[in-house]
Amino acid sequence: MKRFTAFMPAVILLCMAVSFVSYSQNISGVKLTKAESGYEIEFTLPSYSLQTVTKEGESFDIINVENYGITPNEGLPMLPQLTFILIINKAETLPAFYIQTESTEEAFLHRKIFPSQAPWEKSRNLKDRPFTINRNYYTTSGSLNTPLVKISEPVIIGGVKAVMVTITPFRYDPSAGKLVVTKNSRFRIDLQSGYPSYTSVAGSFGEIFSALAVNPESVRLAGTNNYLIITPPEYESVMGTFASYKASMGYSVLMVNTSTTGTTTAAIQSYIQNRYNNIATRPEFILLAGDIDKIPEWTGIGSDNPHTDLNYTLLEGGDAFADAFIGRFSVSSAAELTNIINKTIYMESNIGGLPKKNVFMASTDNWAITEGTHNFVIDSFFVPSVYTNVKLYTHTYNATTQQLIDALNNNQVFAIYSGHGSTTSWADGPPLSQSQVNSLNNTYYPYVYSFACLTGQYQNAECFGETWIRRPKAGSVFWGSSVNSFWDEDDILERRLYRAMFTDGLKKTAPMFVLAKYYLVQYYGSVTTDMRRYLEMYNCFGDPSIYQAAFGPVIAHTCLPNTENLNGPYSVNCVITPSGSAIDPAKTKLYWTRGSTFTDSISMTNSAGNNWSASIPGNGSAAVYKYYLKTCDLLNRVTILPPDAPASYFTFTASADVTAPVITHTQLSGVGQPMWPVNVTGNVTDNIGIDSVWVEWYKNTPSPVRSFRLNNSGGSTFTGIFNSVNSDVTAGDSIFYVIKARDNSSNHNIGMLPSSGYFKFNITTQAASSFCKSTYVPIRDNVTSYDTLFIPQYGTIVDLNFKMTSLIHTYVGDISFSIKSPTGTEVSLSNQRGSSGDNYTNTIFDDSASVSISAGTAPFTGSFRPESPLNVFNGQDIHGAWIFKVTDQASGDTG
Repeated sequence: MKRFTAFMPAVILLCMAVSFVSYSQNISGVKLTKAESGYEIEFTLPSYSLQTVTKEGESFDIINVENYGITPNEGLPMLPQLTFILIINKAETLPAFYIQTESTEEAFLHRKIFPSQAPWEKSRNLKDRPFTINRNYYTTSGSLNTPLVKISEPVIIGGVKAVMVTITPFRYDPSAGKLVVTKNSRFRIDLQSGYPSYTSVAGSFGEIFSALAVNPESVRLAGTNNYLIITPPEYESVMGTFASYKASMGYSVLMVNTSTTGTTTAAIQSYIQNRYNNIATRPEFILLAGDIDKIPEWTGIGSDNPHTDLNYTLLEGGDAFADAFIGRFSVSSAAELTNIINKTIYMESNIGGLPKKNVFMASTDNWAITEGTHNFVIDSFFVPSVYTNVKLYTHTYNATTQQLIDALNNNQVFAIYSGHGSTTSWADGPPLSQSQVNSLNNTYYPYVYSFACLTGQYQNAECFGETWIRRPKAGSVFWGSSVNSFWDEDDILERRLYRAMFTDGLKKTAPMFVLAKYYLVQYYGSVTTDMRRYLEMYNCFGDPSIYQAAFGPVIAHTCLPNTENLNGPYSVNCVITPSGSAIDPAKTKLYWTRGSTFTDSISMTNSAGNNWSASIPGNGSAAVYKYYLKTCDLLNRVTILPPDAPASYFTFTASADVTAPVITHTQLSGVGQPMWPVNVTGNVTDNIGIDSVWVEWYKNTPSPVRSFRLNNSGGSTFTGIFNSVNSDVTAGDSIFYVIKARDNSSNHNIGMLPSSGYFKFNITTQAASSFCKSTYVPIRDNVTSYDTLFIPQYGTIVDLNFKMTSLIHTYVGDISFSIKSPTGTEVSLSNQRGSSGDNYTNTIFDDSASVSISAGTAPFTGSFRPESPLNVFNGQDIHGAWIFKVTDQASGDTG
């Protein structure tokens, strides 16, 4: 564990004239100013809140500050702290500092501050986790004398020397219940060796310092892009393909076999060390080809001694922070090596064009954390407006293994698991075995993240993670732990991983995960034995440099529609968005054919901006045309659309059209008179295009026959309302209708449904109609969340009931919710009922219910009278936007 040097605020203040240079920072509440012979740091505490929790019958307060970590001392009060990296000169030792100003305030708490808990392995059920509290400590004056600032011993990360600066703005006297809060402070850090300046830092480490450091401007990127591959001799010829591929991406690749490096951990590390010591040959990425019988692993010194490849990257400074990024193709044969090479090249080459699809898996045990973390990652990063996310949660959705197999076979880009694991399986959330992984038939190969115990235990026989990369299908990368992981730490790690990807902009797998590990260390403030464990235990089975987001040019194109034009030309337009490098026009082409193989290509023209075009010639005859697009930038990064062309391709038909539009529609039935006029909705498709869609109808007798247009409401859906008023019909009337559609071909083909005659429905005395919406809207702390149901039908309300199939929220006493009609009338349904219970499940609000919601208990299954009567809606029209409003009125629980 690294030793920290701590100082109390200095009692002697030095007065001097100094010229200041300020820098903009990415650490909230921290402003660094460059002054003579050092830095001044201004600290401002963001707003904080208190959350009350109950444990073993006793209430405690938790202090919450956004993006802060916690003091990790087990059984002692859990206080927020902020840790960040300060880059220092290579010749600097331990910088001295002193406090210049500090402004504090005092508060007195009625409850004790919740104690930090010992880590709890995921191999154990959460219900068995003991509550840890040092009650003797809570009778003392506690941490009032704790220094505001601590500075760690220097560490070296990727050749850059730095210290971790930790600010602890909360000091607590548990015996008196007194909390001393530092609202702002200014402190000085003296540098004996001048200001840092690094000019040869690899790009990925530069990205890490931009995220972690308060002075990232000290680092300038001029790395050599070196990629070192170490392989046993028997895999060397197979690895040649991969080495060439990486070289084509601009890496300076060196592949050596173990006859050169040696076959022991010490010998291999010595070889890497010699490469590292020369800045011209210093590797940024290291790939080991083979299982541990070919290239041995290390035994770590963190708790539980994880087996790890980390030590191969500990090349400077004597600390636990990597100086290169490492991965392993952990295979047992040349055939398995070929599999992972093919999958890696495919995913990296096509990631820009693959559908943005992911599957999230969460266990039943500790489901509030596993599901909550996944939901946070989805809502914050993999936003549903951009990504399609399948939630396979065994608690909330009763997800099954077959659903997981189906989802994986349906081709996902990310597969993210949190729950119990073993050397050979995911144990729940849902369960998945090695044999089931072996049987997958997916054609995209996901990046797999296994936040679980033992799935990366590669020191034994084939582990679960190795199965994923060795087979022709399954995954292209697997991150898994070689020992048991912890519940809380995995939660933080997952959240920080996707912060690294989306907020900090890292796109390569190992830099992303390494940054997430460093964020975890920052959260707890130092490299404890448990943090050393986390740095060691999660290993990368795969290429450490693989891109997991679009990294080269991105092609956007909509397939040409069928046409009756036989002569052509057929203009193909697309948008090609470059990514840090210009597009190479000579390598930007359209490939096309009228046959079964692609033999013709046309260079595309940059018409304006990012717009590119080319024209496929016609030949005057009916034909089926197939085509795909390919581009390359000046860094030799290739993008193809569709991603797996020429196996797949865009296609259109040029021929005279005699095919009528196809209409699908669910027949109307039994419309209550108060609901008239009603909507008609149909799905209409055509091989050329739709000109118009309409309904012809009559009441009782076909004189007169009336008609109204259906308008496109999105995609192939058309909708419209009967051109009538409520008083036109009475109970007992019969309505006859037919849907017709005309295409925009030269023949103006018309389709109709039904194909002959009319649909029929009757007008009834009164309607009992249900209007439903299946939705997912997160409920966040201390905010109001909304969801809207738009009802297109018209009709007068005579009685309204409201049903919730599922509202998920722990401690439902925190929340209130109501419903508002299109006219603005609002009714309170439930106001902070249920106390510490969880969820509303199949809850019906009905004025005629015998039980009031105030007398119910969570999960409120059944019928209840709402806080206010729903009969205020009687007489209003049902048509319009109905708003459901949920207000969370306390911190700590979400839904």
